[in-house]
Amino acid sequence: NIDYLARKGCNVSRIFTPEHGMYGAEANGSEVGDTTYRGIPVISLYGKKMMPEKGDFEGLDIIIYDIQDAGLRFYTYISTLYNVIEATSKWGIPLLILDRPNPISASVVNGPILKEEFRSFVGTDTIPTRYGMTIGELGSFFNRKFNGDVSVVPLGGYRRASYYDELLNWFIPPSLNLPTLDSVINYSGMCLLESTDLSLGRGTPYPFLQFGKPGLPELDIKIPGLKLRKTVFRPIIDPFGNQGVEGYFMHITDRGTYQPNLLTLDIFTELYRKEFLEIDQRKLSILYGSRQLMEYLRNGKSPGEIIDSWSDGVSRFKEESSEYYLYS
Repeated sequence: NIDYLARKGCNVSRIFTPEHGMYGAEANGSEVGDTTYRGIPVISLYGKKMMPEKGDFEGLDIIIYDIQDAGLRFYTYISTLYNVIEATSKWGIPLLILDRPNPISASVVNGPILKEEFRSFVGTDTIPTRYGMTIGELGSFFNRKFNGDVSVVPLGGYRRASYYDELLNWFIPPSLNLPTLDSVINYSGMCLLESTDLSLGRGTPYPFLQFGKPGLPELDIKIPGLKLRKTVFRPIIDPFGNQGVEGYFMHITDRGTYQPNLLTLDIFTELYRKEFLEIDQRKLSILYGSRQLMEYLRNGKSPGEIIDSWSDGVSRFKEESSEYYLYS
């Protein structure tokens, strides 16, 4: 779209990029530097600074946001959107969001609600992990705090219950470790396991499609809509870089019944009970949005009980966020 705008005579004078850089090719967490594209300055908003500065907007008439998200709270593209809305509101620059589909359906809302004191760049607002909105709807929701000049170009023919591959004939990975739509679906729950010493397949061709750990015991997990297949894999990065890892490959057989959160919580509870899981409690609290999951594990709560504990917060969020829906 940058090239398209330039061909149509628009003066594209600055480009801003999120985590993973302009092409989605930088590793997660890597500091992305500024560069140029066809003579246009490219300013990174994931590096030495995360928030645009007033000088970055000098001479600009409008900012256009055109980035595909993953439909998940901890995916930092929406954190960049939040910061851009805050900055453009502060300095009086209009923001136009080109809407895109929620890749894992905008009809599913679940997960724990983030508590205000746990806000971070992997949790920028008090929303559930799977928020069930398009990027345009979510941007309008974020703007409730800033009352900036934010508008949305809506999608044509969009159905909020649709998954990405039901609307488009190809899937363009938003970053290196979400290469397929199934990996995004799994990531919606399994990101929480990045607070543990399990490998989630990063550094293999199948990130978020397999998990494991050297010496992993056999797991008694049966999840509707999912087939777990025993496997051994060798990631090229930590944890367990260049080691053989015993684990499971995840085959999604039915999106309609599969609950990634249930799988994640089953893994947590079973391995915690077997004392075969090291947990970075601070990181878990940041990803989960509170300290509650660690407390639930200590108290022996079942996965079903943990999921039930989210229901009131999810219901309140659905009611609040539905005011910003653009599609049925």
